[in-house]
Formats: sequence, structure tokens, C-alpha cells
Amino acid sequence: MLIKSFEIICLLLIFVNYCSCQNEKYNNNSITYNSSKIIGNSLSNNSLQSKNDILSYKNVKIDCSRVSGIADGILSWFSYLQKSTSSSLKVFIKLYTRNNSLSHILINPDDNINLNLSYFNIERKSVFIIHGFMTPATESWMDHMKNAYLEYEDVNVFVIDWTEHSFVWNYYKAIENSLEVGKIVSNLIAKITRYYLTINNNKTWGKIHLIGHSLGAHICGIIADDIKMSNGKWTVTRITGLDPAQPCFVGSNLTLNKYDAPFVDVIHTNGRQIIPGIALGAVDDIGTIDFYVNGGYFQPSCNKTPIMLFKMLKTIIDLSREAFCSHMIAIDYFTESIKIASVKSKQKFWSFKWDGTYKTAENIIGNDCSDNDCIVMGIEADKYSIQGKFFVSTAMSYPYHGPIVTNDINEILNQLEVDIKH
Repeated sequence: MLIKSFEIICLLLIFVNYCSCQNEKYNNNSITYNSSKIIGNSLSNNSLQSKNDILSYKNVKIDCSRVSGIADGILSWFSYLQKSTSSSLKVFIKLYTRNNSLSHILINPDDNINLNLSYFNIERKSVFIIHGFMTPATESWMDHMKNAYLEYEDVNVFVIDWTEHSFVWNYYKAIENSLEVGKIVSNLIAKITRYYLTINNNKTWGKIHLIGHSLGAHICGIIADDIKMSNGKWTVTRITGLDPAQPCFVGSNLTLNKYDAPFVDVIHTNGRQIIPGIALGAVDDIGTIDFYVNGGYFQPSCNKTPIMLFKMLKTIIDLSREAFCSHMIAIDYFTESIKIASVKSKQKFWSFKWDGTYKTAENIIGNDCSDNDCIVMGIEADKYSIQGKFFVSTAMSYPYHGPIVTNDINEILNQLEVDIKH
């Protein structure tokens, strides 16, 4: 499991930093955040039509008006401590291929691009993996996913490390930084495109697959939207959003959506609200295909709270741990899907078409499946020409893809009664 020692920090962020902060201002070379505009339910009078417009707009405000203001005073204090002193972001971009799967080639996005001395091949598929808020790139999951993808397919893998600007106390600041990260990566892709056009305009261009967790999922949408505006030959064909971040993205045109790429698959795992209006993951169906794992609100395998003297009492630490686990486990599900596809296992993350109701979920949980009546969640999801919402049942123990036993079914139904049964 991907739970780390900074759970207590995440706890503070869950209950504090995901709150509104009406008075905070940030300034840098490209975007000024003033009073009320973009991330949230509405736009200003200067309505913005695309993510690309937002990136060039000078007076954008992150509007979290839907978020509870329980801890505005505390958040303002943390925000004061977190003032930016840098005018530009340091983003580390690490390139891996099958020829250098253990040691990366570090690419400086500010330098002129020359990949002749690397193992990069423009004709192969290129995969970009982007982490989210408060989950540093040094965590093992990025290596595990990278290694699994290289085992599955001969690809170029770019690991985007924006840890310095995501591991911050202030969630607003992280969103501001994420816009810049998206622009930096899209500029890098444009540079590589221009470089190969000058060398040989007749090359076959490989596909681009963007994978992002939490806030990283929305960065993927920003990158793809920006690339579309440039009308280049190297294009994004798929985006995989792993439990995209919910706070401040409800109703926002910065949110990852199905129009950002020809195929957008989204895995939902943590839509349960921990305080009114706040969940770590988005629950809205925003992709071409949206997979709701065990309903998409909470993962039964994360329910590790010990029995206490008073049954109704849960410590804040327990709540934090369970929410964070359900948010992070989307990464495990996708990585496991790559591994089982590599070995052509029959045990897969099968999913049924779902209308979002408890009754339908009750009828399909644990049922047998095949390509004739189901689709597979994960790396192989793009082989289906279908859209909509799908329900995925998992086992409570690793590697999660089955078999689903009676205890698993009962636990899933118990969780669904809490979240969706009326």
C-alpha cells in the first residue's frame, strides 16, 4: 500500500487546505491570482473558452466557493508561510526506455532539445506519468508504473517530477503551479516536435498517452488542450485520469474532460466526502469511459480502522488514512492492469455498464464477465468502442483483480449503503 509517514500532514491538508481562501494573492511572471475567477463554478465576465486561454490570462482567480470555509484563518496562516520566492518552476523530466529502464536521462525543458544521444524514438508510443498534490515523485509507485509499462510495451516513458511545487502546504498554490507545469510539458512536446520536423518530416509519429493521478490528471488535460491548439503532428491520443482531484475543480473548465483527447478513461476510487463539499477524488463522469471501482466513493480494502471502545468514534487519523488510501489506490489498480495485460492473465478488472444506483450494483457485483458483456478497466480499456459509466468490483486484498469472494461482496455492499443507497 502507498501510505507514507506524512499521513498526518495529509490530514491537515484534508481538513484545512481544501478550504476557501478568499483573500490570498499570488503573483508570478505569467499568471496573477486576484479575486474570483476560474477554478470553481463560474467564470468572470471575461469568459474563457479553453484551458489555453486560461494559461495566457493575466487575472485568474482560483474560486473554491463551493468548499467549506471551516478553517479559513488557519489556511491563511499556512498560506502566509508558503509565499513563493521563485519566478519560475523547476520541473524535472526523466526519460526512460527499455534500453535505460533503471537509469533515467534528465531532460531540461528550458534547453534546446537534442535526443540523438538518448534511446528516445519518436516512432514509439510516448507515455507521460504525472503525480499529484503532496505525492512526491520519489515515491515508488511511479517506478512501479514505469517498469510495468516498459514490460508491457516498447515505449518512451517520461516521468514528470514537480515535487517541489506540489508538496506545499497551500492547495491553491499547488493548483497555480499545476497550470505552469502543464504549460512546461506542452512546450517540451512542441520542442521535440519541431526538432524531429527539422530532421525528417516524413517520420511516423508515435502516439502520446498521458497518465495523471489526482491533480496530475487535470494537468494532463491542460497539456492535451494546449497541444491541440498548436496543431502539431505529435498528438495526445489517450489520457488516463487516476481519481482526478475534486477540491476546487467542480464545474471548472480546467477539469479533465472527455474532449481533451480522442480517448479519456477515468478511474474513480474516492468520491466520499470527508467534510461537507470535500472529497479527495471527483465523482462526476468526465471521461469517455468512467470506471467506478466498488462504486467510486470508498475502497473496502482501505477500511482498516480498529475496533474501539465506542463504536461510533473514529479518530481523525483513521479518517485521514482511509481517505488517502482510497485516493491513492487508483494508482495500484491501473499498474496492476498493466501487469496482468503483460502476462495475458484471464483475471482482469472486469466492469459492467452502470446507472449509478445501488440496485444495479447489487445485481452485478461479483458476477462472471467476458468480452461479450463487459469491458476491462485499465491499460486495455482503449480497445473498446463504447462510452459511459462502468462498475468494477475488486477483491479486498492485493492484487485486487479477483476472485471476488462473498466477504468482498458484502463489504462492497456495506460501503455502497453508506454512499449511494437512498
